Amino acid sequence: MSTWKNMERDIANLISLWWFNAEKRIVRSPCSGGWPLKRGEGDVTCADIKDYPYFPFCVDSKHVKYIGKNKMWYLEQLLDCPKHLILKWWYEMNEMKPVKDDGKYRVLVMSKGGAKTGYMMVGEREAKWFTEASPEWKSLRKLCLHVGGSEDPQFQPEVLTFVKFTDFLDTVPSALLRKDWVCKRGLSDG
Repeated sequence: MSTWKNMERDIANLISLWWFNAEKRIVRSPCSGGWPLKRGEGDVTCADIKDYPYFPFCVDSKHVKYIGKNKMWYLEQLLDCPKHLILKWWYEMNEMKPVKDDGKYRVLVMSKGGAKTGYMMVGEREAKWFTEASPEWKSLRKLCLHVGGSEDPQFQPEVLTFVKFTDFLDTVPSALLRKDWVCKRGLSDG
């Protein structure tokens, strides 16, 4: 049975291989993302500070089987429960330094059983970038959910997109995203 620490390590390793084509370039964050600040960097981070500008994501992971007293969570509960724990996790990501200060893209990976069975959730900004930078994103099976709607037409709901985490890594080539990120940030290909 996977623990949350194992899941964070697995996510870090899978993303490291996908993004950098090397192990251990992305690692589990100290204090489960709460270092150096509470809600600091996310649950995985670059092992070497020199890689930080080249890594466009703030990744948080949740390995949670039950919500409350042995009540299992399901994605379809998001339709009935506007204050679902998944939404709480998502909104917390907006307060993380890489998102607020550095413009990194939010990625939430959640699972009841570990990284390989997890779902990845992204917002509109992230989905738009994936669509523009990688045609393969369009071929993935997705579940889109409008959240935070209001009767006032001035306030638009946010669209959250769910995909299988490993399907994303297997389908969307990191090279296209990396090239776009480096170009937009004015970084050298180094």
